[in-house]
Formats: sequence, structure tokens, C-alpha cells
Amino acid sequence: MATSLLKAIGWIFYLPIALGTAIGRLIAGRWVRYDAVACPTCGEEISLLGLWECSTCHFRFYGFYFSGCPCCGNSPGFINCSHCEASMLPGPL
Repeated sequence: MATSLLKAIGWIFYLPIALGTAIGRLIAGRWVRYDAVACPTCGEEISLLGLWECSTCHFRFYGFYFSGCPCCGNSPGFINCSHCEASMLPGPL
């Protein structure tokens, strides 16, 4: 009996938090993209997944732009737009 009561109390506190998190992820998933940024020059989407060269140690790696270089931890210096060839420094997401 006591175990069932404790489980019920736990679900009373857990359920609103889990529901709010699920709704927040659903809303954010529709309006926020984390895998691309817009080019400030032409407006085309630039993928943040690709082949990058570190600005410090010049190591080339494939992955997410903000994950950083596997060798030294720094991020690449800039991103080139494949449509208009403009370069940009992406800010934090």
C-alpha cells in the first residue's frame, strides 16, 4: 500500500514535467533548426554538418560545426556559402 502511494505521488510530480518537456520539444522542433544557418548575403541555408578545417591546427574533420576540432577543441574559423561563396562567422545558436 505504501509503495503504491509513493509511486502515485511520484507520477503526480513527474507527469506535468514530462508533458511540458514533450510539448516544448514539439514546438521547438517545428520552428527552430539546429542543423543549418541562413547565409546573410543570399539567404540560402548553409548546413552545419560537413567537412571542416580547424582554424588553429588545420586538422580536417567531418562532423557538426559547433562540436569543435577533435585534436585541439577549437571550432573552424568561418563557414562558406555554397551558393554565393560568401563567408560568415556563425554566432551561438
